[in-house]
Order: sequence, then structure tokens, then C-alpha cells
Amino acid sequence: MNLGNQLLLFILIAISVNTPLFAEIYKYKDENGKWQFSDEPPTKKSAKIEIINTDSDSNGRGNINGSDIELNAQSEQPKNLAKSLEAAFTSSTKKTPVEKTTLAVVSIKNALGGGTGFFVSNDGYIVTNRHVVRPTTTAQWEKSNEKFLENLAEVDTQKRNIDRRQKELTAMSKQLEQYRKHLENSSEGTGGSRDTKSIGRSEYNIYKNRYKDLKKGLKKTIKIYEENKKIIEKQKSDFNFASTLSRTVRHFKIQLKDNSILHAELVSLSKQHDLALLKLSGHITPFIDINNAVTPPQGSKVYAIGSPLGLRDFVTYGIVTNVRKNQIVTDTQILPGNSGGPLIDTNGRIIGVNTLKLMADDSIGSAGFGVAIPISIVNAEFGEAISH
Repeated sequence: MNLGNQLLLFILIAISVNTPLFAEIYKYKDENGKWQFSDEPPTKKSAKIEIINTDSDSNGRGNINGSDIELNAQSEQPKNLAKSLEAAFTSSTKKTPVEKTTLAVVSIKNALGGGTGFFVSNDGYIVTNRHVVRPTTTAQWEKSNEKFLENLAEVDTQKRNIDRRQKELTAMSKQLEQYRKHLENSSEGTGGSRDTKSIGRSEYNIYKNRYKDLKKGLKKTIKIYEENKKIIEKQKSDFNFASTLSRTVRHFKIQLKDNSILHAELVSLSKQHDLALLKLSGHITPFIDINNAVTPPQGSKVYAIGSPLGLRDFVTYGIVTNVRKNQIVTDTQILPGNSGGPLIDTNGRIIGVNTLKLMADDSIGSAGFGVAIPISIVNAEFGEAISH
């Protein structure tokens, strides 16, 4: 793959860097003089503190794509999201258990993209994948980083080739100058025939024109190199910034089924499993009861709810193809963005948390098997925190 295609691939990955994600990001130097990024102000005084990536106004309201939204402020009376969402999506037609379950599913934005999560209590606890809130811990991130380093190396190779060609042209210019002086001396002297001198001048003009063409081609190459260098330097800055945020940020933008935007705080990360727990405070939320979980038999029908490929509130279905100790494997279509969403049965009962795609190779696509973490593991990891 050439540099242009590689850069395009990386640009697609890095587009989300330009999406406003947090109300305020603080940039400051610690006691060792190293720059730190955080969505919380430093506890100690710093010589210089910058507030960057602000997406809210003086009234505490956020702005996304020109539309004002309320940031979830603490209030004495919690807002009943369960009631408002149910009212917004209630019709005369009786809703299926799957449709009702979608009310508890949210989209989650991070510094490098996003994923899915779902409420597991009426007071705002959200379960998702660890890699949704810490994307730099994934194999996909490593591949993106490797691709970025390849782009850097290719730009360096271009520079070395330019330096080599410049040296060759410099040497060629000196040879042409020597040949020109030789021809002039031959013309002034009496030696050599007229035909020999004519042939010498013709050869000189051929080499001179070739030199001009090579110099013109090098000028175009340098222009392309300078453009690629600017792109890669901008990507490097954005990539490093997004990487730092993704490792430190503790507040995440979530989007509900009715498209409203709120902010949830990171509560806990599982060390052994691809799981994370967030909390939306000050709200009564619809939820999927993780105590009403099932382990479906092989061949039973299941549904995955999530935000695949940047879309929202999508449901796909399939069957359970295999049940393992720490995995439930299905042929349900799982795409980037489905991570962290619920896997449920036909009655809306929770089965597991969709987490990855099993592929025969490293290709990207819909072919393959989806893998979900059994909800029993979620209970073991976060049950105590959620019950308090």
C-alpha cells in the first residue's frame, strides 16, 4: 500500500479526534516538568495551566453541531430518564421485549472513536467494554500505531531518496560544466574535426536536457514530500494528543436513544476482562436487569444492540454457535461500534456483553463470529459496586 492510501486509512481512524468530547481539558506541567492532560483540574498549583477543547459556554451548556445540550448537572430531584424515554417511544403498537431493551442502550464517545454501553441499574450505572473507554489497550490500536509508524518511515525514506537524488544531480551538474569547458577549449584549438565537435555538442545538449528533466522531476517529488510531511506531522500531533486523552480521561459523552447527550464518569476498569463500569449521576435510568440473566443453549436465537459503523440504535440477530466458560460465540453481525453493547434473548433477558469479532484472518468485515462476555462475569466484577 502506498503512502497516500496509508495516510487515508489513518485519517479515517483519526477523524474522531476533531469531535468535541469533553467540557474542559486541562494541560499543565507536573512537578517533574512533564506535560499532563486531564479532564479534572490539577490538585497542586502549576506554573502554567491551559484549558483546551472546551465545548460548553458560560451558562454550563454544551454545543454539538450547533445544537445546545444540557450537561448533566447534579440536582436535588433526579431526572427520570426511564419515564421520559418510555413516553417518547411508546405507541399504540405493543412493543416487543427487544424494543423495550433498546431504551437502556447508549452510545459512548471516546478520544479515538466510540462504542456502546447499557444501563444496568436505575441509578445510572453503565456497563461497557474496557477498550471502549481505553482504546489504546486494544490490538486494533496497536495496528493503527504500527500503520502510523510505517507512514513515518515511508516519509523518512522519501527524504533519503531526495537527498540521494540531489547529490546525483550536483555531481551531474559538475560533469556537465566540465564537458562544456572541454567543448569550448576544443572549439578554440585546432585539434579535432568539425563532425567530432558537432557530435560533442549534441551529446552535451542531450545530457543537459536530461539533467533539466531530472531536476524538474525532483522538484515535483520534493513538493509531494513536503505535503506528506505536513500531513504526517499534523497526524502525529493529533494522534499523540488523542492517545494521551484516551489513557487519562474519566468523563465520557453518552448519547441516549432519543439523541440527548449526557456525561458519565468512569467508575471501574476490570483488570482481567474487557469490561468497564461508568456512572451517570442525578438520573433515574431505564436498565437491563443483570440479575435476570440467562445462559442460552446452543442454537438459540439472540440479538445484539449497538452503534455499528457510527450508526445508532441498531439491532442484529443470529444464533448461539458455541458456549464456553468465559465466552458466548454467535453468528450475530458484530461490527466496529457494537463493542460494549448487550447480547439478549428473544425475551429481552441479558446474556452477555458483545466485545469482539473472531475472524479467520486480520481482515475487516462482517464475516466471522461475534464474541460476548457472559453476564455472570460482569456480576462478579461489578456486582458489589452496582448494588451499593
